[in-house]
Amino acid sequence: MDESPRMHARLSPLLLAALLLAASGCIPQPRAYSAAQAPSELSPVERIGRWDGEGFRAVTPGSVPASHLYVLVHGWAPGWSEAVADEPTLRAWVAEDDQGRAFQPWFEELAVAITEADPYAVVIAYSWLDDAASIPFFFAGRRVMAHTDLHGRWLAEAIEGVEAPGFAEDHGRVHLIGHSYGARVAAMAARELDRAPAQLTMFDAPENLITYMTGSQAGIHQMLRDLPIGRGEGQVFVENYISMMGQHLHTWAGLEGVVDVYLRPPFGSGEYRRRHNYPMAFYAQSAGTAVGLGWSRFVGQTAPPAAGCYEQNFAAMSVHPGCYGISLGPTPGARSGPRPLGLSAPL
Repeated sequence: MDESPRMHARLSPLLLAALLLAASGCIPQPRAYSAAQAPSELSPVERIGRWDGEGFRAVTPGSVPASHLYVLVHGWAPGWSEAVADEPTLRAWVAEDDQGRAFQPWFEELAVAITEADPYAVVIAYSWLDDAASIPFFFAGRRVMAHTDLHGRWLAEAIEGVEAPGFAEDHGRVHLIGHSYGARVAAMAARELDRAPAQLTMFDAPENLITYMTGSQAGIHQMLRDLPIGRGEGQVFVENYISMMGQHLHTWAGLEGVVDVYLRPPFGSGEYRRRHNYPMAFYAQSAGTAVGLGWSRFVGQTAPPAAGCYEQNFAAMSVHPGCYGISLGPTPGARSGPRPLGLSAPL
């Protein structure tokens, strides 16, 4: 992404520290936690909430009929460690800060967009807030990332636990959607499910220079190599949205079938949180168009695009040579929020 001088100035101390770590050979490496190392008061199914049109509610095992099952997974929760310490079983969809603001408002926004677009949709959310919460410090992301594999396995167990008997045989399908480190949780779940999901959507998985230097990179390319990526029957349509922290995937060996989309958030490069959270707003507002949610294998207005690189394009300006341009105009009836943007057919 294009960066302003101001952004470079803000990041330079952190980059300097990371470079010093690299020079000393002390770059920390992420590690996986086992279930024994990370005990939980919640069972996998208890981490699931089902959207009922007004909020997310507890789910009983075997209660989700054959359907288009959309699974939403949040990411890192810096600044929420005290809240989790006070209430270890706090779920992501009910968590609010001291000003009454929802921890993950995109859960509801995307659930509304999906259910309006797909009459066969069931939307559930997975909470791993207890392990995603940390102090508000960049290097704390390494510890959070280290819990993602465990939660990916638990998520797969939870999905299969809430599905009714005969879910797959009756043509029920799964679409996994993860943000930030939740993208790795979703990718791990895609590998662990007995039946591969129809689609995996990842929003700005942390893969930039700073996360590599601090050992907190998501390593998504490693997670995807066991998946049958593609658009055919029995394959997984994988789309990867990049807005602040992500990197493209389709150039990695074995991942040529991935669709990468560089987004252009309508915020300054110093507005980290808004840029990092932009893909969810974009995806919700793309409902009914020929891109984003319009590419869905369940409700898509068009067939999924050819694998490769796409870029949200304004005034024919390209930051990433070789990417197809995409532009999204105002979405009719779009909800309030960042100015709606859209995608057009590849150039």
